[in-house]
Amino acid sequence: MYTKIILCIVQFFSTFSYAQNLPPRPVMQTADKIYHHAIQHKETTSSVIAVVDYELSSNQPRMWVIDMKTHTVLENVHVAHGRNSGNIYAETFSNQPRSLKSSIGVFKTGHSYFGIHGKSIRLNGLEPGINDNAYDRGIVIHGAYYIHDTHYAHDNIRHNGRSFGCPAVSPNTMKALNQHLKPGSLFIAYYPDHYWLKHSKYL
Repeated sequence: MYTKIILCIVQFFSTFSYAQNLPPRPVMQTADKIYHHAIQHKETTSSVIAVVDYELSSNQPRMWVIDMKTHTVLENVHVAHGRNSGNIYAETFSNQPRSLKSSIGVFKTGHSYFGIHGKSIRLNGLEPGINDNAYDRGIVIHGAYYIHDTHYAHDNIRHNGRSFGCPAVSPNTMKALNQHLKPGSLFIAYYPDHYWLKHSKYL
């Protein structure tokens, strides 16, 4: 009897810890599959990845930087979506130039550079037809004054702005990302898109 009680307590705190720290379970499971596929096929050597859950509101911290070897969350921060992808919630995505929409799928970070938004990180889309125009579109991770890392409980309070399609973060977050995401790291933009989930080679 005592053993069952202890197991229940352990399971409860395990679930609580998971919910408090890692992305939602379907997102984390998807990230695990993508990471292990990339490692197996030698597409990355970095254990640190970034995961964005575009199903969540832009007023929530919906981007995680995770060390996949230990499932340790290094950062959990706010991130923008493209202005034509939706208002507070992202609803549509595109791979097309000048669409001003975000793209989903698996990316790899390139070298950082200094642009109009300061030190930024290039993204290379790895999935044909899904995000492979990202580099030519100028889709990068950059800091932006219109992104704040303050949590707002109610979505009807408009808080964080939108980008031209880039996963923009706050300037303070950008400093941390430049430390965590070295060239060749995976960047995963998740959304429960049926076509992507069914046809991605990473899944």
